[in-house]
Amino acid sequence: MNKLERENKYPYHNRELSWLDFNFRVLEEAFEKENPIMERLNFLSITASNLDEFFMVRVAGVMEQIYSKYTKPDDSGLTPQELMAQLSEKIHSFAEKQYSCLHRSILPALKKHQILFLRPEEPFTWASGIKSPIYCDNRLTLIAPDVRTMIENGLVQLIRANYPGCEVLMGTSPAGSAHAAIVGHLMDLPMGYVRGSAKDHGRTNQIEGKLIPGQKVVVVEDLISTAGSAVDTVKVLREAGAEVLGIVSIFTYGMQKGLDRLAENDVKNVSLCDLDALVEVAAASGYIRPEDKEKILKFRDNPSDEGWMKGDK
Repeated sequence: MNKLERENKYPYHNRELSWLDFNFRVLEEAFEKENPIMERLNFLSITASNLDEFFMVRVAGVMEQIYSKYTKPDDSGLTPQELMAQLSEKIHSFAEKQYSCLHRSILPALKKHQILFLRPEEPFTWASGIKSPIYCDNRLTLIAPDVRTMIENGLVQLIRANYPGCEVLMGTSPAGSAHAAIVGHLMDLPMGYVRGSAKDHGRTNQIEGKLIPGQKVVVVEDLISTAGSAVDTVKVLREAGAEVLGIVSIFTYGMQKGLDRLAENDVKNVSLCDLDALVEVAAASGYIRPEDKEKILKFRDNPSDEGWMKGDK
């Protein structure tokens, strides 16, 4: 059946492909140079976050149909296998456009306007009201294939070195889920994710994916600050009977509150990078002034004390 015949017989557009088409339009807003630069970055971040959710829900649903050997076409005339082939092609194209938008359009504009994400002289305001010299958005790593590959391979190495008995990966929701999926693929391990709370519909799951009591689990997280969400994820898995070996994460601030919370709950975390290493590299490369290193580390030691902005001892 050729394309025209298919369209005549199935006059419906697949919802997953339609979702991607919509997000291509959102991405176009990130390319639009008439938009303010931070709005463009926000649009790009939205597409990254949406893609996380798309993998967790939509792609996972199609994969489940394929694993179940379900072959009936949907209302658009596509079998799960045909749909996955089209999704793969579109997602690769989408990720390439995201990468191009970030590296060929937005980052040059940020550099031109000297808009930085490590800026002690002009702190960011977190949702909690805390003034921070750093804003870390690991979602953007997903749209940079070279960076993403380096990160996921790094997480694989951390797991093999620190948790050799790992049987299942569980991502935090939503930030750790995409990374858990990619690392699970690289390690040929099953993966799932833990919601912040149980669904109020369907099977009312909080843990998505198959978890057998007694299985050895590693939690995949993108960022550790106070460790609240990561520890909550561990608690949910332990209550379900999992043996949680620990956490792997991309970045940690090394905040004392986070270290204490992990210790109190007997949870091990290993990260690819931490704030101490980041400020060393940032100062050495001229991204921040050498004198800013001490300010940033003082923020890390006591985020609620704004004395770091004044250089107080």
